[in-house]
Amino acid sequence: MRVPKAFAILALLVLAIPTLAQTILPIELNPAGILVHTKINGVDATLIIDTGAPVTVVSPRFVKGIPVKQKININTGDGLVRATVRSAEIGLASESANVTVVAMPIDNVSERAGTKIDGFLGMNVLGKKGSFRLDLKAKTLTLGE
Repeated sequence: MRVPKAFAILALLVLAIPTLAQTILPIELNPAGILVHTKINGVDATLIIDTGAPVTVVSPRFVKGIPVKQKININTGDGLVRATVRSAEIGLASESANVTVVAMPIDNVSERAGTKIDGFLGMNVLGKKGSFRLDLKAKTLTLGE
């Protein structure tokens, strides 16, 4: 049986489309929120998953020496806080991405959580692969489908 040339070309194009592989990470349930262990600029970090944050927030210690893109004020539960917008490499499992982050003091979050918290993982990382799923029973975060 002879395959039409147009069909063969279409099949090759479909097979050539890259698929976004899933990234599955363990999570930890904490009274302060759902925690995920990451790397920020190559340094181990623990972040609270924050689906309400459009941008990832990190402690300033992770972005020392990285140029400031913008200085901003953020209203928090503790009042007005001075913050900076910078870039950082966020590593999840064997993958990493350079993303915009907000750097601001977050020491009070660690005190409330009873464990060291280095920031909040926002939607600019969670949505990078188009979707994410939290499975609290299996204690996993799946990025991508």
